Amino acid sequence: MDDTEYVDYYAVLGLENSKDAPLTTKEISTVYRKLALKYHPDKQRVKEGKSFDEAVSKFDVIAKANDILQDEKERAKFDQKYFAKMAIRDRHKQLDEKTRIMTEELHAREKEFHKKRKEAINVAAFRKRRIKEVREKDDAFIQKWLEKQNIERRVQARMRKKHSKPNNGHNHNDEDRSNLNRFPPENRLKLSWSSRKYNFDEASLESI
Repeated sequence: MDDTEYVDYYAVLGLENSKDAPLTTKEISTVYRKLALKYHPDKQRVKEGKSFDEAVSKFDVIAKANDILQDEKERAKFDQKYFAKMAIRDRHKQLDEKTRIMTEELHAREKEFHKKRKEAINVAAFRKRRIKEVREKDDAFIQKWLEKQNIERRVQARMRKKHSKPNNGHNHNDEDRSNLNRFPPENRLKLSWSSRKYNFDEASLESI
């Protein structure tokens, strides 16, 4: 068997061997006979329109696989390489599975990170919007309060101006005395007041 180029002869026959349950020569022969009838050059050339050389080449690979796997020594040599390849394949599968799992976990963590980041951004935006709304309400309230205070001050100023009377530098008491001097003494009405002392006892209070 040529070791320069590896060919999986079990796969050529559509089989897969196992150390725990190795294929028997009878099982291999049964499969080979079915494939030999199916892929005979004459049938292949007529059925699939292939050239004779292509059909012969495919049939030769099937025949060679059967010859090696039916020969005890050749099969033992091939099985060493075959199971070594299978071990490598299994390790690659395990690594691929681990890589797949790690990749999925990484994608899941990235997705969760972006989700939390988006939630944090939304919360920050909500807080910023609420702070802006509160400030706008406070500013509006203060503006209304200042306008109300300004209106009240203007009203009070108008009321003070309305009720205030200028005296033009005159004293009302002097004016009253000057008016009194215009009447002669005999025409003036004199009033006198008498005072009485009270003890403010019970009898005095009843007399009052």
